[in-house]
Amino acid sequence: MEMPYEDFSSGFSLDEERRKLSETGPEGRRAFFRLLRASSFLIPCKADNPTEIKIINTGDGEAFLPLFTDNCELEKWPFPRESATVLPYDKLKSIVIEKCETVSGLVINPFGNSMTLRLPQIQEIDALTAGFSFEKTNDCYEKLFIPLFVSPKQLTNRLTALFDSREGIYRAHIMLVQTHTELVPHLCLLIDFSGDKTELFPEVAKVVHPFLTKGDRFEIIKADFNSLAAAAKTCAPFYDKYGV
Repeated sequence: MEMPYEDFSSGFSLDEERRKLSETGPEGRRAFFRLLRASSFLIPCKADNPTEIKIINTGDGEAFLPLFTDNCELEKWPFPRESATVLPYDKLKSIVIEKCETVSGLVINPFGNSMTLRLPQIQEIDALTAGFSFEKTNDCYEKLFIPLFVSPKQLTNRLTALFDSREGIYRAHIMLVQTHTELVPHLCLLIDFSGDKTELFPEVAKVVHPFLTKGDRFEIIKADFNSLAAAAKTCAPFYDKYGV
């Protein structure tokens, strides 16, 4: 099948950026990471479903998302290839975090002069460029919701502005949460919404980050029936699209 990406370029020249990285030290490292995060990549997918992207399984049982910087690199793909889609790095990174039990990381140009980024390296890139990193929490632990003593009005106002600018966000609670494995609770945002959390959660994190101090943990949870019921017993929502 003919691919419509002959002229695509991620703008991220892996060999060139590696050369700069070796010459410019820590500041070059940050510049390298910023450029990587600003780039988009080609990734093979199903012809009838662009959201069903391909993975590479290694001989030792690991799986990676394959990222290609241009169509020349994509042409090296040795497996049956139905189609391809263009996705930004941050979206691909979020897929790895969400599926960390089965996907080990990203590999750029896997059949050329490749670069492999496992989850700890992905988190390091976020920490150095954004000041925070993401991890998937363990949903099997029972969570205790605890009300805040004081409502963080400036934060909730900014979150309200974000939610008002997006479709499909219905309700949100802000509170503390604690599992039986934790000594102290941490801040939590429970959001009732439809759509992809790998798109919404990074936007929310950018709003929340300035209100945190170094070392603070902050959890974002996509609401379900049980968590909404537990939150409603803990505190009123600060955001309610329908005012119920």
